Amino acid sequence: MEHIFRQWIGMHRAMIAWFHAAHHVTKGTGFGGDHVNLYGEIYTALDEDLDGIVEKGIGLTGDETLADPVSSLSLAAGLLAQQPSSANQDAETIACNAFEVIKYYVKAIESIYAQFEACGMSLGLDDLLQGLANQYETYVYLLQQRSRSTGMKMTESQLRRTIRKVILAEGPPGYDDYKDDLELDENGYLQVFANRTPSGITSMAGMDRYADHRGLFTIIKEAIGQDREIGDFFEEAVKRALSAGEIGRADWMKGYGDLCGYMNVFSVPPKYYGFVFDYIVEDEMDPREFLNKIR
Repeated sequence: MEHIFRQWIGMHRAMIAWFHAAHHVTKGTGFGGDHVNLYGEIYTALDEDLDGIVEKGIGLTGDETLADPVSSLSLAAGLLAQQPSSANQDAETIACNAFEVIKYYVKAIESIYAQFEACGMSLGLDDLLQGLANQYETYVYLLQQRSRSTGMKMTESQLRRTIRKVILAEGPPGYDDYKDDLELDENGYLQVFANRTPSGITSMAGMDRYADHRGLFTIIKEAIGQDREIGDFFEEAVKRALSAGEIGRADWMKGYGDLCGYMNVFSVPPKYYGFVFDYIVEDEMDPREFLNKIR
């Protein structure tokens, strides 16, 4: 139960920081309402709710490290890196992004509820979760109404989803122009990913679920040599793995298309995105070691 609280507290701190930042940088003709009555109210309420979450966690688990700001702020930083920044954006973009962020958090609370329910949840914790979800759904409504005033402009996340749908349906755009140079296979992936061969490790100590660590990392390194942006793809994947927590491999794989759209890199097969999760989350490999092996 402690690890669920730890993930929740980190995520909640991320939400406080995001809406506090939006409160600071909102602008335009609606500044007063956005600054005080929207983002100001949301981040203040979130800040007050943090006490209840942390105290409930300590009360139910006896683990006082849940109050440690170092671990929760570290997790929060990783989660914030995955959210759109509110800095240097116009008021309409901030509102649209805020709408997406609060929806993300409400959905996360639903997942947290399911995890607690699976391991036995007290009535008090049940009441806390339901009360917070009800409150934050009100913020979803308020931000939905606010973002509608933008003329339904497409947000960055919506644009990425649209691009991803086109990519998955029609294949990576523009690949025909440089396909021969990058040596892509019929699926649009770099050919080097299809050429993995065993390295000859035969001892039990050298075997794992993939048969050979060196073979995997060598292939990724060769791919980066052909297309440097693939290195950026894996670095971003590693950042996301740091905050993946208990989402599970299936949910992790759902983020493959989003990352491709975000990085504008489509020549890495999905299973190699899955390897990042396997090594860093499941096998607890140090992220720096993973990156050092592919550089």
